[in-house]
Amino acid sequence: MEPVKKELKNTAYSRFAELMANGWQQAYPDHRYSLHQEWRLLHQLAWLLLAYTLMRGLFLIYNLEAYAESSVNGILAAFVKGLHFDIAILIWLNSPLLLINLLPWPAKMVSSHHYRVIHDSLFWLLNIPAFLLNILDMEFFKFVGRRSSQDILALSQDIEQQWFQQLTHYWYLFAIFLLFAYVCTRLVLKVSWQPTRLKLHLLLWLPVTTLVFLLLAITVRGGFQIKPMSPVDANQFENSALAGLALNTPYTLLLTEPSKALPKFKFFPNLSEARNLLMEEQRQQAIGPVKDYNVVILIVESLGLEFFSEPHGKGVTYVPFIEKLSQEGLFFENGFANGRDSANAVPAILGGLPHLMDQYFGASPFSTNRLEGLGSILKESGYSTHFFHGGGNGTMYFDVVSHALGIDHYYGMEEYPKQGDYDGIWGIRDEPYLQYVAEELNGQKEPFFATVFTLSSHTPYSVPAPYDEQLPAGPHPIHKAIRYADLSIKRFFESAKEQPWYDNTLFVITGDHVPADRSNPLFSSELGLFRLPLIFYHPSGEIPVEHSYRIAQQADILPTILDYLGLLGSTDFPLLPFGKSLFDKTSEGEAFLYTGQYILVTKDGVASMQQNRSRVDPLPQPFFRLEEREKSVLDESKLIKRLQAAAQFYTEGMQENSLYK
Repeated sequence: MEPVKKELKNTAYSRFAELMANGWQQAYPDHRYSLHQEWRLLHQLAWLLLAYTLMRGLFLIYNLEAYAESSVNGILAAFVKGLHFDIAILIWLNSPLLLINLLPWPAKMVSSHHYRVIHDSLFWLLNIPAFLLNILDMEFFKFVGRRSSQDILALSQDIEQQWFQQLTHYWYLFAIFLLFAYVCTRLVLKVSWQPTRLKLHLLLWLPVTTLVFLLLAITVRGGFQIKPMSPVDANQFENSALAGLALNTPYTLLLTEPSKALPKFKFFPNLSEARNLLMEEQRQQAIGPVKDYNVVILIVESLGLEFFSEPHGKGVTYVPFIEKLSQEGLFFENGFANGRDSANAVPAILGGLPHLMDQYFGASPFSTNRLEGLGSILKESGYSTHFFHGGGNGTMYFDVVSHALGIDHYYGMEEYPKQGDYDGIWGIRDEPYLQYVAEELNGQKEPFFATVFTLSSHTPYSVPAPYDEQLPAGPHPIHKAIRYADLSIKRFFESAKEQPWYDNTLFVITGDHVPADRSNPLFSSELGLFRLPLIFYHPSGEIPVEHSYRIAQQADILPTILDYLGLLGSTDFPLLPFGKSLFDKTSEGEAFLYTGQYILVTKDGVASMQQNRSRVDPLPQPFFRLEEREKSVLDESKLIKRLQAAAQFYTEGMQENSLYK
């Protein structure tokens, strides 16, 4: 029996080998395989590269105001650099198809209907969603001035709650996406499946495939340099807006990890030396007596300086009441936001902490760091502390961050009693919500500290009846919305005037960031994107009326309030060294900004630093009106040293949780 079994086994093996050989011979009669599927995919990727370039052109047109100061050569260079990022992301996205196509499939299989349907479906699924990301980011760029990264996932709750409202408001962006998707389907997927004459011997498949993968890997990493290509390589142009033009959103979303590590600087031996340099010009002690005034900070959504009248608003004011208050108190024309979005305005205004990193503070690994603010400090002096925002509870991490800043009582949309005032998108409309705030403050024991954050001047700029017809429009829908916000604040002050606490209250009015939609191109420049008003007003007239041209920033609000209340230097909480009291006229004003590079704005010049490369430029004129002063020699080294100190103190202090040590 054993010989019989062995013979049958050998016969079976022989038959299997014969069938394999015959099948192989039928599949590859000349031991070559056709390259037509590779050739077709190459054609398709070329079409996609053209589509990405067209989307970059559309991005430029849609955000044209952001490039008003960019040179033609700079824009062209951004398009050329953009090809590098486009090719890299196309290789990454289509890597499954590249793997499939590089396998030596028999011609019969490649020509089958099922193979082609699977191939084209996979191609569509891998590439069409990337079109949507690119097109939607045209609008988001207006808000933050950079392409979206994985950090936007921190706002996933807000996106989930508002996707339908945003879809109806930005329907034209989805229409553009559908047009691109249709054209892509018609042109790219219709590339012929007809075989090409190009063939490759099977013995060459492995070495050729290995070589192709090596070339693809080198292309994706951007060359043979030590560090692979990354979004930071786009920051090589004359301004940061061009970096956004060069990049594409699928690249920044898929090929970057959520920001975790901040850069490490060693300009100074330790953090103490950096802090000491920054605090050289800071007032350490309040000059006046302690005052138990109430404090109300009004953070007006998208309140940019361009809504004021001349010389900024071209003779038209869209905020007549706020501008009237600026003429009755201390008004800083050259005010700066310390960030580009709402989420980072709160730590700057209430904590004196400018936004000098890519992530939202509330979603960063540093959100649990020690953070002290006006809430923490004023509670020490017997204040009750409150934060009001009519949006959904948890929006922009306001509840978490305000609590970290020492504020005990948070009032969101869930606490508001009349849900009929919901605007259907963001939250409660400004007019009824501000009346609710006035009523809530009436019941508080004095002194109290309250921060009020408005929302109706946020896109999509919904204005309720009857104001949608009563209020005059402007060049953009935001102009009617900001008029409504201004009217709501006026009504709030009218109600507050009737209350006993009003005359004993310091009011601070500023914006969270500049508007996403700007009608004045001056405010689309790199520095113009941070310009907003800053007003200190007391009904008693105790604050002298002054129109100041000093550089000011949101981070100055905390020490200025403490100085006015006579509490500066009397608290056990150490203050951060970024802000200064604006009542101290012996020190110069300054503002710390971040656009992918660190920036210090002073009256003498603008210092900027990126990857240890520094420069100093003059302050743009006549965009900035400054007080007449004697001409002095610009000390560039001093500005750069202060900027280096700020960058090291911020990054090292965040990483080591040692900002207050």
